[in-house]
Amino acid sequence: MPLFRLQDGTELLPLERLLQNEEDYATTVSELVWQHPEAFMGYEVLPIALNPDIGTDEPPGALFLDASAHVVVVEFAREGDRGLLAGYIDHMAWAANAKIEEVVGLYHSGEEGFRTSWRSFSGQEPPERTERPPILALVAADIYGRDIASFNFLLETSVVLRMVRSALFKDPAGGYILGIERDDAAGI
Repeated sequence: MPLFRLQDGTELLPLERLLQNEEDYATTVSELVWQHPEAFMGYEVLPIALNPDIGTDEPPGALFLDASAHVVVVEFAREGDRGLLAGYIDHMAWAANAKIEEVVGLYHSGEEGFRTSWRSFSGQEPPERTERPPILALVAADIYGRDIASFNFLLETSVVLRMVRSALFKDPAGGYILGIERDDAAGI
């Protein structure tokens, strides 16, 4: 569906939809998720790290903690990259077994910064442990073909999965317009 910006009440300016494989899309959306995670998740989470080194081949897109201390792994899907699913499973296995000390060690403002931020975020003392299950949030324009079957398989194996569809448009003046649709995945 083409979108337009209405300018001066009469002029239609076409918006260019950025594809999820384009660098502008990936960079802009990952920065927006990091800066405004509640807009994507639908609830507040505490940002831990962007592209954290958790000892896997590729880092996850971002890590957050929810108010109950569930590790939230955010992944930015790219269309047609079939190898990503193995990475998601690897990241979720790490998150399921992560000690709170490991998560705090990744916090972007250090251990003391975590304590202060957690108290402000939750109104409570920092957690003594992370809670299971971790949550996988997949941010993508959409998923296609065999990927749908793969993600439904994850759901059938009790992975807590949130699908966040995002569409990024660029207007002729260089500004961006973002559309977000969140699903608490119950089948994709």
